[in-house]
Amino acid sequence: MHRLRLTKRTFLLGGLLAGAALALVGLTRPFSGAGTGPIETPHLTLGYLKQTDAAPIIVAKELGYFAAEGLDVTLEPQSDIGVLEARLLSGALDGSQAPVGLPLATRIGYGARADLIVPLILGTNGNAVTLSREIWKQIRPALATDPDGQVSLPIRADVLSGTNHNVARPAPRLGFAVVSELSSHNYQLRYWLAAGGIRPGYYTASDKAGTAGAQIDIWPVPAARMTATLEAGTIQGFAAGEPWNQSAAVLDQGVPVISSSAIRPGGAEKAFVISQAFATRNPNTTLALVRALIRASIWLDANNGENREVAARMLAAPEYVGISASVIALSLSGHSRGSGDTERLLKEPSRFFRGSAGIPFYSEATWYLTQMRRWGQIATYKHDAWYDETARAVFRPALYLQAAHQLVAAGRAKSSDFDWQDGSNRHQPDAAAIDGKIFDARQPNAYLDQFEIGLKGRETASDRIKLQN
Repeated sequence: MHRLRLTKRTFLLGGLLAGAALALVGLTRPFSGAGTGPIETPHLTLGYLKQTDAAPIIVAKELGYFAAEGLDVTLEPQSDIGVLEARLLSGALDGSQAPVGLPLATRIGYGARADLIVPLILGTNGNAVTLSREIWKQIRPALATDPDGQVSLPIRADVLSGTNHNVARPAPRLGFAVVSELSSHNYQLRYWLAAGGIRPGYYTASDKAGTAGAQIDIWPVPAARMTATLEAGTIQGFAAGEPWNQSAAVLDQGVPVISSSAIRPGGAEKAFVISQAFATRNPNTTLALVRALIRASIWLDANNGENREVAARMLAAPEYVGISASVIALSLSGHSRGSGDTERLLKEPSRFFRGSAGIPFYSEATWYLTQMRRWGQIATYKHDAWYDETARAVFRPALYLQAAHQLVAAGRAKSSDFDWQDGSNRHQPDAAAIDGKIFDARQPNAYLDQFEIGLKGRETASDRIKLQN
């Protein structure tokens, strides 16, 4: 029998509160639900990035959900997405937290070519855009306010045109940082900028930085170095996952001005990624991993987030995110701390399970593919059917739903908590994106045709740049 081994630190986390204690009930035996078989590969190494989106992986380890499935999991932090990709593709990692763009890019051969799949989404609403204090001071007088004198939200990117870094001039240009060109932060930042009439630039064969035809610069910077780079003045803003936006605010180096939920509500941001080969060789292990991560996600969202203070203390451990638990708690709750009128409630807290946040809907993969096409990472026109076929090759909602059925059968989850549709569609968000547009995954090319900024139809990046000049 596999017995749960909790670390000494886990028991020191303030007693784990009553909710966490309840979560441990029945975890000393491996899962034995109908339709499962023996674990093929019990000893696993999973990668993660030092962000709050890694919470389901860390919670599944710390609360023993992996152990309950008969899995002996080692967690390995990754210094950046490039390292993560290399270790995942080499097989050094059996699975990993990763940006949604990574498995899509490898599937279509943008960079390395590999067959990676996504059986679970790790979180939504966990990103934000942060501006330097210098830029905030320049734009603050022009911002609309509500009757109480507080800044009206959301803040739109067109206010950046009034800074000393005038986007209409070639220099000095605004510089923003993102973790990777494949990260959700990159696509959300570009969406926000373009919705404000600012061109973020295109990826071309000769410009892998994606700055061709740009009015601003976007550079890759590891998330943990964002605040220091902002303080040094090398960049004037960044888009990143939490808790790094909140960290910049607490250190009084930056002002979070818009959350990802206000740019595009409910969008997937981080994925749990494994290789197709791993899933084929290890079907029972794969489902066991997904079951454990679903349970962790349920715990994170239970009872309006009552477990999040405990989760913040788990993530604050040096081997995990490694910064103040109070800062992590802010980022999990959706609050932002600054000074004066920069203290604001962002629109939505992070979600891990509520609202079907964990299901890898095909439509989410399609949205990311449209953004890769919009900015030139997909260089040429693709038919609507291509988007659907590519989405279905990478996102695997059937695996998520199979694991969910097994949890319900075992009495470890409630059927009413899940959206049992087949993954071909997702519920559209209650609100449109910041530019008023609503995404329809059935018509990706018609969706792209709506945008004034970005590639559409059969345009290439060089075609679009000529039109701009």
